[in-house]
Amino acid sequence: MTYEFKGSKILISDVEPLLDEQTFQWKLKSVSPERQEKAVRYKFPKGRALSLGAALALDELLQQRGLREYEQHYLSGPHGKPSLADHPDIHFSLSHTSHFVACAVADIEIGIDIQHLVNANEALMRRVLSDEEFEGVMLKEGKPRQELFARLWALKESYLKAVGTGITDDFPAFSLENDTPRLINRPGSFSFYEFDFPDGKGALCSLDKGIKG
Repeated sequence: MTYEFKGSKILISDVEPLLDEQTFQWKLKSVSPERQEKAVRYKFPKGRALSLGAALALDELLQQRGLREYEQHYLSGPHGKPSLADHPDIHFSLSHTSHFVACAVADIEIGIDIQHLVNANEALMRRVLSDEEFEGVMLKEGKPRQELFARLWALKESYLKAVGTGITDDFPAFSLENDTPRLINRPGSFSFYEFDFPDGKGALCSLDKGIKG
């Protein structure tokens, strides 16, 4: 699945084929040594498949810019946000959930997140949602509740990835106006793009009034 929003390219991939060990080993050779090392460090096949799948998705999008992932070296920000050492003008973001990976590439700072629909308990929801968001989610039942929770989680995490703080930040400390969506109590100008994938919700956040076209 591919999406494009004002110059930002998004790719969603199913990594189930990479659960096959022969396929995994074959595809592993096509990514950078750094991503190879990261993938094989995972103990279980699913983690290995998700890690490699993210690198392959990045490679596919970089090819559209005349680059290859296996040629890249990475830098890490203060909170772990990765960047391309030799191409600071190209920004990317990765996410995974269930057996899907997401990758986005753009010319400005971005963050992407995808969330599978789950029956979240109250403890999990309160770790992610503000009091106002929690109340809104609890007004719904069944799948609509799952969809709203996944949507809000993806939107909020995409923002935190875009600004580079990720999960080190305090999720309940800020809120989203549900319909826009628009951030409350956070300075700056942002734009969001929302998308669906099988049994899940995704969001892209750009630290700008709009993503470059």
